[in-house]
Amino acid sequence: MDIGKKLRGLRKLYGLSGIELGKKADIGQSTISEIEAGKRSPTVETVEKICGALNVRIVDLFDEKLDEPELIELLNLAKKLTLRERRAIIELVKIILQKGQSQ
Repeated sequence: MDIGKKLRGLRKLYGLSGIELGKKADIGQSTISEIEAGKRSPTVETVEKICGALNVRIVDLFDEKLDEPELIELLNLAKKLTLRERRAIIELVKIILQKGQSQ
């Protein structure tokens, strides 16, 4: 699993530069850069800070099933919805998928 690649994708998804993420996470931009480049493995403390700054769960960063940053964002947003709203979104996605199959 490439944590650096996933981290870079999340950072870009949220529109943050390495400097901005470093400030939010209270770690150096060079640390962010080295993790993203695969030159450094993050410590547990660093992972906690980064996930806190990005408002994602640590497990989401390491979950191989959630290999696309957009899926993590979608999951985090869905958690804020009511059950009724989630069901409406599910129905909407089903409609979109059906339209895509019929074209």
